[in-house]
Amino acid sequence: MYELELILNSLQYKFKNSWEETRMLAYTTAQVNSSKKIKATDLMQFTWDEKIEEQIETITNEDKERIKQKSDEIIKELNNNING
Repeated sequence: MYELELILNSLQYKFKNSWEETRMLAYTTAQVNSSKKIKATDLMQFTWDEKIEEQIETITNEDKERIKQKSDEIIKELNNNING
């Protein structure tokens, strides 16, 4: 089930190239007809335009310890299944 959330969150990227092409065409048309300097993101903004730093989450020591404990549990369970 955890994969479903990842798939749904990534679905927006399926058509990313197409949307980037559309934005560049709109930008080119708008820039040729404008006396001011504009950016492509001024015309259309997408979720992937956000800065990468804002999307990065920091892993805390508590997270590391929780993940280590969970992996130890899984290893122990796998070893019990192989030996027993």
